[in-house]
Amino acid sequence: MILAVRANKSSFRTVRFKPGLNLIFAERTKESTCKDSRNGLGKSTVFEIAHFCLGGRATKGKGIVRDNLADWVFSVDLQFGDKVLTLTRSVAEPRKIQLHEAGASAESGVNIGAAPDEINWRLGRLAFGLTEHEESVNYAPTFRSLFSYLVRRGSEAYLSPFFHHRQQQAWDQQVNVAYHLDINWEDAREAKLLGEDGKLVKALKQASKSSTFASRVGTQGELEVERVRLATMIEIEQRRLGEFRVHEDYRAIEVRANELTEAIHGLSNANQQDRRFLDLYQQQMSEEAQDRLGPAQVADVYAELGFALPDRVRQRLDQVEVFHAAVVQNRRSFLEDEIDRLKNEVGRRETEIDKLDAERAVQMQVLRTHGALDEYQELQARLTESRTRLGDIEARIARLRELTDASSQLTIRRRQMEQRARLRFDELIAQRDRAISLFNGNTEALYEAPGNLIIDVGPSGFRFNVEIERADSEGVNNMKIFCFDLMLSQLWATRQTRLGFLMHDSTLFDPVDERQVASALLLAKNEAEKLGFQYICAMNSDAYPRDELPDDFAVDEHVAVLLTDTTDDGMLLGRRF
Repeated sequence: MILAVRANKSSFRTVRFKPGLNLIFAERTKESTCKDSRNGLGKSTVFEIAHFCLGGRATKGKGIVRDNLADWVFSVDLQFGDKVLTLTRSVAEPRKIQLHEAGASAESGVNIGAAPDEINWRLGRLAFGLTEHEESVNYAPTFRSLFSYLVRRGSEAYLSPFFHHRQQQAWDQQVNVAYHLDINWEDAREAKLLGEDGKLVKALKQASKSSTFASRVGTQGELEVERVRLATMIEIEQRRLGEFRVHEDYRAIEVRANELTEAIHGLSNANQQDRRFLDLYQQQMSEEAQDRLGPAQVADVYAELGFALPDRVRQRLDQVEVFHAAVVQNRRSFLEDEIDRLKNEVGRRETEIDKLDAERAVQMQVLRTHGALDEYQELQARLTESRTRLGDIEARIARLRELTDASSQLTIRRRQMEQRARLRFDELIAQRDRAISLFNGNTEALYEAPGNLIIDVGPSGFRFNVEIERADSEGVNNMKIFCFDLMLSQLWATRQTRLGFLMHDSTLFDPVDERQVASALLLAKNEAEKLGFQYICAMNSDAYPRDELPDDFAVDEHVAVLLTDTTDDGMLLGRRF
């Protein structure tokens, strides 16, 4: 239970709470003018301080975290069984909360300063029985969310029984309401995890339909063809690599073989040219051997024509014959010498060619049976690249298979989850029936007709709803929240660990008919006294249903603090802010 709300300033109106019903009253006095208002007196500030000291988010400029309150320090006193705790938090230094637990002696007490998260987990264990399991997993109940159902803060907290904030996630609502109702919150958590997987599958499906993804990944059939081709290539490259023999002088041998080839080609070209000269010279020798016309034959030719050659002409022909014979002999000697020289040169080159060719054959045999080190390394690199590409292809195929199977697997998992959740849901019929019975009883106390608390399980987790006749009225909608929150406190009152108090701001009762307000106050008072918890509500004095309450309802006995609008002293902080 909550014992007190305090501050470090003497102007602050310390609020002390008792068991049962506690009213935070804002009253308009006779001296106030029409310009005075009860807004800003501090009714809602009590709720802000409770959240602030119990680990709520401290956002600058919101609630009590304001520059003009920078030197303020607030405290809340709580009692859990025989433990009395004081939680103190400074507006100027909100990142640390001081927790003091009174003990039998000063030495046995606990006094620590810790971050809000650490304080929240300590409070979660004391107020709601949260364990290390809830602390260690995602999408689990938290003290802050559970607390916000029993101490609703701000107008957005009064829009729905199942949400305490407009931006609260659906999974957070399901998990924490299920924990409040004791109907296995982990089923709601599993639904959230499946929802996350579903979003991932949906995103992958959308991506797979895009041209960019398709061109990069390809179809499974195309990838299978590429996989087989790469596997065959790798097998061939592995075999080549296994048969490869490295020769240290491979490159030198390769250079020598090229030099020998060039030398052989040069000798062959020279022989080819010399053979052409041999053919030419031998042809000329043959022509020189043919019969030719001498001086006697010339004289016979002239005689047949009836002419006689003079002696002088005959003498000159003989001289020419002798000269010509000498020329022919000289030419013949030259041709014979050249022919012999060319034959010798061609023969010598042939011998050189045979020698070089034999050496080249040895070099080529080495080149055929060995390889260079850089070739071996290049072959290794190609094999590594092929293996990498094959691994990438296989990974793409696996992703496509996973994508193909993911949707059907997700559907199966959702059905299995729903079956397990419904089975456990049926096993928890006593808890479910008690919650429904309490809610129905609360609505019947207000409207003389039972309402309906609907709890169901579906593919997306738990589904909650409440129904009350005349639910189109704004006041009736607010009373749904009242009946639901009171039901939560009734449930917690029977458990070993509990927060021990329920707080409602005046926002809840503003649109409600006076008769229902009176019925709600009576019901909350009776249930709080019977079950041993506190019901704390803020209320404007003119909304207090005096005429609808019984005469023995002593309002003064239940007023924890009376705030007025006459002077600053009547405000909670002793000042406006």
